[in-house]
Amino acid sequence: MRGSAEDKPPESNVSAPEPKDASDRFTLELAGVVVSAGLLATMLALLSVYDHHPQPSWPHISLNAVISTLSTLSKASLIFSVGESLGQLKWVWFSQQKRPLLHLRLFDSASRGAWGSLRLVWHQRAQHFAGLGAVVMILALAFDPFSQNLIHNYVKMVADPSGTARIG
Repeated sequence: MRGSAEDKPPESNVSAPEPKDASDRFTLELAGVVVSAGLLATMLALLSVYDHHPQPSWPHISLNAVISTLSTLSKASLIFSVGESLGQLKWVWFSQQKRPLLHLRLFDSASRGAWGSLRLVWHQRAQHFAGLGAVVMILALAFDPFSQNLIHNYVKMVADPSGTARIG
């Protein structure tokens, strides 16, 4: 007999995952970008306060160390966000049409570092929004040296009103 209940395949107890709200999709990535921008703004504000002024005499830490720490945390937060976003954009790339398996490897390696990002930029040649994230991953290499070059020490003669001049 055709169409009887015995011919139907058994129903699966596995249900499809619940779709997330739009606010849950990129919350951590967006928070990482906001944290990175906030740390960068803090670093710039701190540098503007001490611009052409004597270095602060903080106990156990220097202005260079504070700037280095802020820039490292900002870079780490940005790389986390961009790497996670590249991982998500990989699936967008594959959902648009059939693609070679090599593209999966390119996107995956781009989300892990600068070398993979360089390969993705070379291969994609601005065909997808992921190329922008890959460029950010590459430019992140220059973040630390650039931030270290923001601090310059100037030798300047300063009159000391508390000192007395003596001739021997």
